[in-house]
Amino acid sequence: MTETDLANFALTEIGGAGDQANANGLIDDIDDVDRISSYCRTLLPVCRKTAITDLATAKCPPREATRYADLGNQIAAGNLPEIGGWSYAFVLPSNCLAVSRQIDHDFTTTTGPRQEYRFETIANKDGTGLIFLTNDLTNIDNTSAFIEYVIDVPVSSIFSMPLTNCITLLLGSKLCTPIGKDLKLMASLLQEYEQLAKPNAAAFNRSQLNNSAKTTYDYLGGRNNPILISQGTSG
Repeated sequence: MTETDLANFALTEIGGAGDQANANGLIDDIDDVDRISSYCRTLLPVCRKTAITDLATAKCPPREATRYADLGNQIAAGNLPEIGGWSYAFVLPSNCLAVSRQIDHDFTTTTGPRQEYRFETIANKDGTGLIFLTNDLTNIDNTSAFIEYVIDVPVSSIFSMPLTNCITLLLGSKLCTPIGKDLKLMASLLQEYEQLAKPNAAAFNRSQLNNSAKTTYDYLGGRNNPILISQGTSG
């Protein structure tokens, strides 16, 4: 699926662009210089980042945009703004759109829900970027913070259908005004995004992560050669 496809899905949601695009109300290529293609090209990254960030703040980040990071060394005290009662400060990755959660580095070896920790992000001392504040050290070495965060992913070919639906609804709503559509249509698209598309995408994203399955060992082959058997949890 290309960015042109995403733009045309969005245009379809609002009944097309009429004769402002071509005979079928769709665009031929998002990189064309006509007015509608230019609108789509400008608005699509905004809508993509909005959908990714919205799902991340709902603690259901899109798997396509999810990253993990050990934040490394602490920021020296002399390079810090006022951080209140927080104990530790770290530089966030430069590609970070939003932090989903701070978790234990070894969460994949444990069962049950991932342990989460309090944190805050604020501007750095120079106001040129964001830093991460926490009271807990959660990486393997117990020397830094380990986080789950999201980045912008412009490669639309890997987007799930639930994420695609979120992006196209947002893009359709943004296109309503420049194309001259009824503002009631814009409100309807945003309502569908909030009440249907976003919850469906969140449910899909949750389904793609399972660190709570139990495991048992089968010793039928001898105690020195156990076979690991996965067992799903009920409930």
